[in-house]
Formats: sequence, structure tokens, C-alpha cells
Amino acid sequence: KGTRDVVVRGCVFEHTNFAADWRKGDAPEFETAVRFPRPKPYPPGNDVFTAKLPPGFDLGFHGDILIENCRFVDPLGSLFRGDPVRNLIFRNNVIELTGARPPREMTGSFRFGAAEEVFITGNRYRLAPALREKVAPQVFGTVPGLVLRDNRIEAATAGAKEPVDYVNTAIGSVSHMLVPTFRTVQRPNAMFRFNGPAGQFTEDRVGTCHLFVPGHRDPGVFPFYPKSGDVRAGWSGTWDQEHATPYAYDVYFDGEGVKMSVAPGEKAGLFVFAFERPGAHALVFKTKDRARGRVTAKGRALDGLDVYGNYRGDIHADVFLRGEFDVEPTGVTVEKGRTVVSFAEAPCTVRLRLALSYVSAEQAARNLAAELPDFDFARLSAEARAVWNRTLGQVEVEGGTEDEKSVFYTALWRTYERMVNVTEEGRYRGYDHQVHETGGADYYVDDWTWDTYRAAHPLMTILRPKAEGDKLQSYVRMGGENKEGWMPVFPSVAGDRHSMVNRHPSVMMLDAWRKGIRNFDAKSAFEIIDRTEET
Repeated sequence: KGTRDVVVRGCVFEHTNFAADWRKGDAPEFETAVRFPRPKPYPPGNDVFTAKLPPGFDLGFHGDILIENCRFVDPLGSLFRGDPVRNLIFRNNVIELTGARPPREMTGSFRFGAAEEVFITGNRYRLAPALREKVAPQVFGTVPGLVLRDNRIEAATAGAKEPVDYVNTAIGSVSHMLVPTFRTVQRPNAMFRFNGPAGQFTEDRVGTCHLFVPGHRDPGVFPFYPKSGDVRAGWSGTWDQEHATPYAYDVYFDGEGVKMSVAPGEKAGLFVFAFERPGAHALVFKTKDRARGRVTAKGRALDGLDVYGNYRGDIHADVFLRGEFDVEPTGVTVEKGRTVVSFAEAPCTVRLRLALSYVSAEQAARNLAAELPDFDFARLSAEARAVWNRTLGQVEVEGGTEDEKSVFYTALWRTYERMVNVTEEGRYRGYDHQVHETGGADYYVDDWTWDTYRAAHPLMTILRPKAEGDKLQSYVRMGGENKEGWMPVFPSVAGDRHSMVNRHPSVMMLDAWRKGIRNFDAKSAFEIIDRTEET
């Protein structure tokens, strides 16, 4: 109540079946409302609201409100309710009604007790065919100055593609000269990243899989493979029926009779292994670093340490693993650098939820508890899909062919593989191998600036300016924490690779500064770049 100058821009409001019980008793007309809390004391019978309600706004006295470029999915009642309201602009929004919930009389409408000037323009109502006659951009109340213009009602095509459906993870994955792109399963800029095991896609068998990929284009850490039959025998590595999307992956290892599926969280992931054949079954874990690495299994728990570094061996980072199986293993053996976790000698399905950390084993355990409380694969992949649709949906395209849309959204998807946000509960492990507080600015790593400074970083100044500033501040932190005191050019989580020449981050920082991004220390950045050039 009493708020002025409200701007809501580029948001997605999606009904997720939360109970709308913010006031005592039944109040069905308010089930749509995302209420701004009233100041205490609350009037009798109007108790504290419950957060995460279905889409919409319910405001008290507010002035100068702008709501634009947002997306409302399946609102139950009115989109906006206010009494009184002064100067509301509701423009260029998309209101989608899929038919998943039956509409009410006021669905998609605007309700005012009194309002001065209201502009409702350029909005699109995408309606399931059965709702075309039931929903319209109606306005109720006393509004002396009302502009209701250029609002369109469109048919929502059954089974219409969403942005993530256009992504083809196989584009760019075949190469016999330069290293190709990979069929990566990952949330936008997230720490957990899984690549399909067939490195160049043309290989008919693979040597191993990896639980996690710390660096772009690198093979990964914690090698593993599922095994049927004699666990001491070599792994066949043949594969078929691969299906890869940004939010889920599955492949059939036909030589072993095992289907493997993967769904990504932020710092955690869920693996499902469906063993189809009778006989012995096992998961075989190894480590990339055979000197310090280890994987231990006790009961349903899985713990590990591996080391990620560059090919020269002069930088490294410890990677901690905490996992849990959904079933009790029948046995564990450790031999010749392998940890063999055995399961029932009958067709069975084994699920493994795991999380990783660069900070500590205890932090890996907290990451797992915070992100993956269960083994629900469908939920996790659906959440990842929704995240990708919100992210890619920032850009809407019109015209063009289906193939051209696929090329566009695949390219846009690729820009979110890096940089990677490795902030863990407000902390990160820096290039000095010490744990630091982020101070509210997330810490990012993994960038190859001679590739990304031309277009990827400038794009993010538009789509995610706050995150772009955090990325540039990460460069400042890395420059102050590495042993040389240089501005990185190919920063990995372990340290700068010192690859390629020139100082591309200087271009990124100048570009961001000229576009008004100020949440990074430009003075320190200049000093680090200057010192780099001198030394």
C-alpha cells in the first residue's frame, strides 16, 4: 500500500498449483493475486498472505506503475486489481491460457475501484481453442482516462513449440579438425554440467563417462561407467539411441544392456541407470587424478575427491563429491584404482543423486541437501526445462523457418554454457586456494575470452546486465588472487590457462561500462590490466 514508481519488466508468472490461502476463509476472487503485503497491523480477517501465489497483481493505493514484457501463464482470475490506482501502464505482455485450469468470469481482466489513467496496449492473449469465447481483455471499474488498444487474441496451437524445443544440441557436434561443441546438459551458467560421453559424436564406442565437467571442452572428472555381467571384464562402451536436450539426457549402452538418464540441477544432478539384463550389475567409479583422487561408498552414501587441472599441470582445483543411491548396494570393492559398487543380480533400476563443491566435502553435502531432497527425475528435468524456457524466452522471434528458429535458439542456448557460477552459499575458492566471501556478487569462472568477447559478453550486457557485471568483477577478483597478479584471459576454476594473446577482457569491460554497467570495480580492473601489460 502506498507505493509509487513500480516497474515490473521481463518477468514470468506461472501458476504452479500453490494453495492461495493468504486470508482466512474462502476468497476465490483473490486466488490470482500476488499481493504486496500491507503494513502492520493487519486489519481483522486480513491476515498475512502466503507467497508464491498464482499469476497477477492485487495492489492497494499505488501510483505510476509500469508492467511490460512479462508473461502470465494460466491466471485463474483477474490479472490486475487495484483501488485506487493512478497511472497504470500494462503493455507488451503475453497472457497464456492453456486450458489446464478452467477460467473464471474475471480471468484475464482488470478490476479497479477507481483509477485515473490506465493504458492497456500491445498485449497478446494466447488462448486454447476452447477458451476463445470466454476470455478477453476486459476492464471493470471507474477509469476516467482509459486507453485499451492493440491487444490481440491469438489461438494457442496445441503442442506448440516452446523456445527450448527449438534447441538442437547436435548442431556443431561433428568435427574432424577443430574440437566440436558438445551435447551439454546444464542449467543456464550452472555449476553442474554433463556432456554426452561420445566426444565427437562419430565414435561408435566410448572409453568412459564423467559425472561432471568443470571446464568447457574438457573431458571431466570422476570417470565412471555402468557394467552388467562380469564386473572385472572390460567395458564394451558401445552406445545407441542417444537423446539430448538442455534439460535431460539419456543413452542406451547396448553392449551392457543399460539405459542411463541424467537431469541437471544447479550444483547437483540426478542419474538413473536401468539395468535390463539378469546377472550382476555394478557402477564402476574412478578418478582423473590417480594420486590424490578417491571414491568411497558406504551404505547408500557415495563420497569422492578428484582434481581438475590444465594440461601443463601448473594449476589445479579440488572437486568434492557427495552422493546417495536410492537402493542399498549389495557390495563394494576397491581395486586397481576402481571403486566397484554392486547391486542386485536381477533387472533393476538404480538412482544416484549427487552434488559437487569446490569448497569442501561438507559443502558438497549441503549442496545436495539443499537441491535434491529426493530422486524425482521428472520433477528435476521439468524444473530445468522451465528455467530454460524462461531464459531463452527473453527473446521472441517472428517469421523465419523452423530450421532458422532452431539455429537461433541453439546459438542462444550455447551462450549460457559459460561463464559458470561457482558461488556456494555466498562463498568461493579463489585462485589463491583460499575460501572467500562473495559479498553478494556471484563469482563466475570458465571463459575463453578470445571466443566470447566479440558477441557473447556484449549480448549478456543486454539480457543479463547484473550477471555480466558480476562476471567482470570475478575477473577483478581473479586478477587480484592469482600468483602473477595478471588479468586472466582463459580463466578456469583452477586458474588462468594463459592461452592466446592480447587482453580481451579490457574490451569486455569497456563495452559494459559504456552501456551503463557499474557493478564491477573498473579502477582495480584497469590497474590489473596495466600491471599485466607491464610484466
